[in-house]
Order: sequence, then C-alpha cells, then structure tokens
Amino acid sequence: MTGTGPYANSSSVVAMAIETVRGTAAATPTYFIPAKTPKITPVLTQQNVDPFIGSMVAVDDQIATVRHDEYEFTTWAYVDTLPALIRGLLGGTDTISGTASPYTHVISLLNNDTLNGNQPPSYTFFDWDGYQMRTMAGGMVDELDFKFTATGLVEVTVKVLSLPYVASGTAPTPSFSTVEAAPAWSVTSSVNSVTTTPIVDGSITLKRGVKPVHTLGQQAPLRLWANALDIAAALTVINAADVEQNLYLAGTSFPIALTFSPPTSSGLSFKFEMGTVKAKAAHQERGSDGYITTILDLLPLPNAANAGSGGVAPIRFTALTAQATTY
Repeated sequence: MTGTGPYANSSSVVAMAIETVRGTAAATPTYFIPAKTPKITPVLTQQNVDPFIGSMVAVDDQIATVRHDEYEFTTWAYVDTLPALIRGLLGGTDTISGTASPYTHVISLLNNDTLNGNQPPSYTFFDWDGYQMRTMAGGMVDELDFKFTATGLVEVTVKVLSLPYVASGTAPTPSFSTVEAAPAWSVTSSVNSVTTTPIVDGSITLKRGVKPVHTLGQQAPLRLWANALDIAAALTVINAADVEQNLYLAGTSFPIALTFSPPTSSGLSFKFEMGTVKAKAAHQERGSDGYITTILDLLPLPNAANAGSGGVAPIRFTALTAQATTY
C-alpha cells in the first residue's frame, strides 16, 4: 500500500476485542471506542556497544534487543464500552443479571484464579490512522484514569501494554454506538452515606503496573503481566461545617458511591462503589470563586463487600447496559 501523506487525525479509529487465546490476535474488533489523541509507542530496547576500538569514540554500535508496545488514548465514559476497559484492568468475572435491557453487569478485582496468576484477560487493540491498521495482540490494560468535573464529561485516559503491533493496509468498518457519553452533572453521589454531598470535581485512578515478561529466543515478550491493583481517588467538595475534613482528622473510614447516567439513554448507567475509604490528606481552599472548598486525597481500601471474584477488593463497578452477553 502506497500513500503520499499527510494523513488526517479525524480518520483515526480505535477498537478492541477480547482474546480467546492470550496473545493470539482477535480477527475483528468488538467494541469501537470514540477516542482522541491515540498514540502507539514501540518500546524497542537498544543496547549500546562500547568497546575500545583504537579510536576516540564512546559508542561503536547500537543493537536492538527486546520490544513491547504501549498504546494510549483518551476517551469519555460511554456506558456500553467502558465495562470492557474496566474488566481488562480489574479482571474479575462479568456477572450478568436481568432478563431484558438494561442488563446489570458487575465487575470486581480477580482473586479466585490463582492457577493463572489472577491475571486479567488479554485484548487485541486495533488502531487505524487513515493509512494502515496496527493490530496489537496480547494487550493488557495498565491504567485507567477517570476525571470528572461538574461542568464537563467524565473523561477516561487509557494506557495499554501489548505485544509488538502487526501492520496492514486493511481499513476497518467502524460501528460506533449511539449511546451518549455521561456528563458529570448527571450523577448520583454518596459520601459517607450522605447523598447531598456537593462535589465539584474528582478523579479515580486505577493502575496494574503491567510489565513485559521477556525470555530467551524471541524479541517479543512471552506475555504481559499485571501486578496488584494500585488505586487512588480525590474529591473536591464545597465545604459545609468541615464535615469531610473532620473525617480525615478522625481517621474515619467511610463509603463512596458514584453513579453516572447518560441523560438521553433511560435506564443506562455505570457505578463506582468504594466501600471503605480513608482520607490520606485534606485541606481547605479559599479560591477566586468566593467560597470555601475541601480537597480530599483518598485511599480506597480492600473490603469484602466490594469483592465479586474472590478475596477482597477496594472497588466494584456496576453497569446497566443493553448488552446481554459478558464483556
């Protein structure tokens, strides 16, 4: 395939599909994700060769050793595709209930598959840049960073590690959902079981510390490996009688629940539940808006109530979608 370039950003397509066999690319995408700023980074480790060769030079050669790829993009919280990303990071079984749309999908941290290292499933990620398709097999979701503010949409930054991509000239036939992204104003929130807590903005960050496992005889990793879940959260709330700051000062644990709904899709929603949370830090700010806010730096702790696939978990995700099958 011969191109002349440059190629238009707006032609980009991002998609993913769960793999039947880890590391074997899925044939076609399952979920097309509206995304911005997608970026593929081939991580090719280079070894400098630096012997003494009778001349005043520091490096004689450079030789490539091992390689894995990294993929990043930003999207918004679409209730019908977000569960696939969540399961890719948390790894737990997608437990479905309901006999008609919307179906309830509950996903938590995988702890009951010790024979397979409690590893989340692998996914194939597809990236079309207007010129060629890059297919990234063996992909594991390394990081999901959710940011929400009262005046905007719920934004999600996604980081994936994969095996080296395979390029082809075959353009995809995208099929994007018609479900709208969730704005942060359309939320039911509860902090310490108080549903009237006035939240201004916040974030939830989930990380798995995914690493490539390299072995002799092949440049690509044997596989990607996810470490234990690292989770953090933060909230900005309008100060009222120092309630939230006093939770921090007393060292009190408390639950947080956030349910977001696309306003034009009746009955659809997604929910984050963190049953045991402590504040690592808290302070007040007196900003230019003229009112006092409290900034909370939060640590969700593991608990039995949030578990769904063995052990304990610091967070549980529930989505109500039109999909009757597992993500």
